[in-house]
Amino acid sequence: MVLLKRLAIVALLAPVAFELTVRADDWVRFGVPLSSGATHIMDLRVADSLGRHARAGTTWRKFHINALGFRGPEVDPAALARRPLVMVTGASETFGLYESAGREWPMQLADSLASRCAAEPPVVLNAAFAGMSLPTVRQDLARRLLPMRPRVVIYYPQPAGYLYPKVPVPAPAGEGAGEPLSPLAPRALPRLREDLKSIIPDALLDLNRQRSTVAQREAGDSLFPALPRERLDSIEAHLRAMVGQVRAAGAELVLVVPQHGIGDSTSITGRRWLTAWESVVPKATGAMLLAFADSGAARVRRLAADSGVRLIDPPFPDGAAREAFYADPNHFTDRGSALLGGAGSAIVGRLLGCPR
Repeated sequence: MVLLKRLAIVALLAPVAFELTVRADDWVRFGVPLSSGATHIMDLRVADSLGRHARAGTTWRKFHINALGFRGPEVDPAALARRPLVMVTGASETFGLYESAGREWPMQLADSLASRCAAEPPVVLNAAFAGMSLPTVRQDLARRLLPMRPRVVIYYPQPAGYLYPKVPVPAPAGEGAGEPLSPLAPRALPRLREDLKSIIPDALLDLNRQRSTVAQREAGDSLFPALPRERLDSIEAHLRAMVGQVRAAGAELVLVVPQHGIGDSTSITGRRWLTAWESVVPKATGAMLLAFADSGAARVRRLAADSGVRLIDPPFPDGAAREAFYADPNHFTDRGSALLGGAGSAIVGRLLGCPR
């Protein structure tokens, strides 16, 4: 009986101890407050009266959203009034996922501009968030970003976002300040799931992704019969609307030419990444994903040429060498972000009139 009581006490206390350990680890490693209610990256997002965007004043692991609602360090509001403002927006490629803390490409852009424009360094704000579609970005521009009167707006489009069953539309707005996070939300179970997933062999992950892709297609996400050019037309139409929207606000739009990390689709890494990409976008084969991405990039270049929009076109290498700049098909390593941030600083620096 005594043994059973002791086991019962251990069973009750162990989850509490594990939860406290995880919170202490987050605090020591990332500075996450012990009372933070964020248990997943998507908890850093909010749908409020302004639409869907990053949730101000939240932190999860290495991801910090400042008090103004942008990823990155805190910004002195007074600096916004006296220094040029550069607004960077997009989806997870711009928000940053796999880079070291503070090494996502908007931060590396900010570092480069601080050196290039030393006399009057701009404030660079990262307004992106994972999963933000182009229409949602346009909504965020109208309601939250353009009223801040940026000098430059940089947008990184993601063509593959137009290969889901429906053409993207603006995310629905919420009410008031949005639903608050509970400080009692457990962090231990999500951490345990992450740790368990990290030890699964790549071959098993690939097999699971292949099965998931087949299941999604059988459930209704049937393959596009051919490259959906009408979806490319939608991307171009939405981007042209963004050009007019940003210019009407007195800002300069800069587009990033979207690229991907699969320089060699026959390499081991290239095959694995295509398998992973198909599981996220099951309506397209790997070959179609690559063709659509390249066609989307061509549309961006064409639009820029005939609309007088400046382009950031980072010189990623061809072939398997490109894989060193990416952590998966679409998200950068520190090295990839550095290349993009450096390429962007040359374009934006000239727009701001910096001497070099």
